[in-house]
Amino acid sequence: MASAPRTLRHDKVEGDDVELDESAYSNHAAVDHAEAALLSNYDNVAGQDIEAYSATKSTTGAGSLLAILCSNLPFHIPGIFRRSYHPASSAASSRDGSGGPPRGFWPFLGWVFNYPEPGQKLRKTAWLDALRGLAAFNVFLFHWAEVWVNKDAGWGSGGEWNNPDAWWAAPFIRLIFDGGSASVSLFFSISGYVLTSRILGLIRQEKTEEVLVALSSAVMRRGIRLYMPVIILTFILMNWAWVTGWPLARVLDFEPSYPRELWRWYTQITHLWMPLRYPDRSFQILNVYDGTVSWTIPLEYYGSIVVWLALLFTARITSFGIRATLFGILIFMYTVTDEWYVVQFLVGAIYAEYQIVCEEQRQKKAETSGSLPPSRGRLRKAGIIALLILGLYLSSMPGHWTDLKTDELQPRPFYDWFIPPREWYRWTQVDRFIWDIGSDCILIAFGELEALQRFLEKRPFQYLGKISFGLYLCHMTVRGFLKPLDDSYLRLWGLEHGVLEQVASLRYAGAYWTRILVGMPILFVVAGLFERWVDRPSINMARNFEKLALRLGGRAARG
Repeated sequence: MASAPRTLRHDKVEGDDVELDESAYSNHAAVDHAEAALLSNYDNVAGQDIEAYSATKSTTGAGSLLAILCSNLPFHIPGIFRRSYHPASSAASSRDGSGGPPRGFWPFLGWVFNYPEPGQKLRKTAWLDALRGLAAFNVFLFHWAEVWVNKDAGWGSGGEWNNPDAWWAAPFIRLIFDGGSASVSLFFSISGYVLTSRILGLIRQEKTEEVLVALSSAVMRRGIRLYMPVIILTFILMNWAWVTGWPLARVLDFEPSYPRELWRWYTQITHLWMPLRYPDRSFQILNVYDGTVSWTIPLEYYGSIVVWLALLFTARITSFGIRATLFGILIFMYTVTDEWYVVQFLVGAIYAEYQIVCEEQRQKKAETSGSLPPSRGRLRKAGIIALLILGLYLSSMPGHWTDLKTDELQPRPFYDWFIPPREWYRWTQVDRFIWDIGSDCILIAFGELEALQRFLEKRPFQYLGKISFGLYLCHMTVRGFLKPLDDSYLRLWGLEHGVLEQVASLRYAGAYWTRILVGMPILFVVAGLFERWVDRPSINMARNFEKLALRLGGRAARG
């Protein structure tokens, strides 16, 4: 098999590996023992974890719980509540931004944006973090194009509305404003990769006990890591809307009293639990406070659980072919049940192990045959580039839309040749599976082309990866906050009336991109602060919750 040599180097960052669903940068490297077991391919790591947990310090449950809460408070809360539980050096605080703003204009500006410092060491999945950041950025453009850009009709479909023959609606180009659905599919396949790659490494080394520790740690922390930011954000937005009368993300009909509004917020959160009946209840997981963007969180959690169960199911299998076959059966089952998001997690896991196998074979051949012959290498690279083009082509497919009078699918030129019959759309989300294939092609192409990985390791792309969760969750809120300025952009370019009365023109395009350029730095600041004050503490809280559970559970077992 061909190899991807840069993908699977086993670096160590500041003494420990970094959690796979955190940023690529080493400022998140203070991991606990169980996390090291989850991520490390080195010998005896998980065995040391088991010994460490069996001899855990005897700390009272109340004191441990207080420690978890206090150690995760953001820096702007008086430090007197934190110091006794979480002492940290000033150097570490300066490095991760938790010690307050630095002096000087440029350092302060970098701190405000949460921009990574130069020279920081990257981990092996840095390109995946950047790819996830680009996907989040594309979702931001996708939602900010609503109302401003008519994006339903496919290019060349004709008709008297939606300007279907405009050049910007053509395949590939339309990804700039209509690639959000494919980006969501890419989120899930990336998660499938990063959540399984190190565990697969342990499985292939036949470290079954370490695999159990790793899976236990991952499952215990995942829910808090995903749901806590959503709970905090929606609670803030609910109270903001109630106090000011100005809902930010979407139009909102208020409840008659605050207790009833609080109850609605609570029920909205409960609808985000694992979607065991998705898509039957897809409308229930659209949260009214955050602009409905958190609908992917329960799918992310459910997909994580399924792929970890699949790893547990095959934990004693070291053959890539056998595991890929079993995962293929699961993919067929979840395709039949229309669970396209689970399919993405399983595909990501298969590709993660494929790259591990490639690296193993590369290391074996390094001492003998060397690299591929030049002609074969060029042919392979051409094939990967063609795969990338195919992925971009499928990802730019417009979503299906119907004629309200005839209930028939409208034409999608350049895509109709492979679109299945209308009847298929009655029982499955056909377009989602097509976007799945497109995003998988993109993932594989980036994973196989070292030049693309080097490109994504540049600081601007790593920055997008670092703030990707905040970028995704907060972009609708920032859009709502800046919405009163929309008419100002039009007037700036000499246009009268509102957005809905406009027609395509250079001045209208200028107003649209002015809106994007004004909103983008504001969104980056909000997303950076969200990463520092909400996302990162949520990760730490999940880690500390696991420690507390193991302390209490271990002591009870010994007693």
